[in-house]
Amino acid sequence: MRKNEVVIGGRYLAKVSGRVVPVRITGQSPYGGWDAVNTETNRAVRIRGSQRLRRPADAATRQAIAGKETDMSKARKVVLGHVYSVAVGGSYLPVRVDSALGHGRYEGVCLQPDGKEKTVKFSTDRVRGDGVPEDQWRKEQEAGKQERQIPALQTAAKVASKVLGVPVGVVPACASHADRPPKGKAAKAMGEPKPRKKADRADGTMSGLDAAAKVLADAGEPLNCKTILERAIEKGYWKTGGKTPSATVYAAILREIQKKGDASRFAKADRGMFTLKA
Repeated sequence: MRKNEVVIGGRYLAKVSGRVVPVRITGQSPYGGWDAVNTETNRAVRIRGSQRLRRPADAATRQAIAGKETDMSKARKVVLGHVYSVAVGGSYLPVRVDSALGHGRYEGVCLQPDGKEKTVKFSTDRVRGDGVPEDQWRKEQEAGKQERQIPALQTAAKVASKVLGVPVGVVPACASHADRPPKGKAAKAMGEPKPRKKADRADGTMSGLDAAAKVLADAGEPLNCKTILERAIEKGYWKTGGKTPSATVYAAILREIQKKGDASRFAKADRGMFTLKA
């Protein structure tokens, strides 16, 4: 990239120590080039020259370059009372913002898994993602907790089956064994029709995985999930109203790689980067 396309506060894909990683430019370095933060590891790095920057990593940076903006480091707005993912002690933890200290610094309460609360101070550079009201965040956490309990119950059922010598299953409260449809060989013996494939979407868009494969095929190079998502939405391949769509696509790609193995369409090129198999 050219020197006049480097924006303070912008996010780019940069070559650092032989690897292409996502970085956020934090300011000009007194030793030449720019100071930056690796957004995957939250470690400080130095970009010695603009030639090390491959391209912008998000739409906001591209818009800033097009509008010839040189400093967008203070563009992030932190809303008091909302919960954000903040770098605390080397890892990202949920923090409820309670007060503004000025100069881009805030004070809040770290909502730890054990229920204990710890007061922390942080700057906007350590904030990742969009914040949500605390009550909404707690509802999402409770919903996620219930989803995580299902695999544990299924594992317990398998162990009980081996110990007791009889099948033990996890049955939803809304259904009995008699109400559940037959599966596998039982369904085949009863002449049950095979389940139909999902119908095409009414708006003409693809599924998240199909859209990701289409974007990677168009790009011809490894991309991270955030970039894949931005391009899929921009080109009209996919529509979503989810809170964390990039995380959804990331998990779906990993599931396909783990489940299908060599038959998977995707391959992991680097940390957080995916490409299509040749």
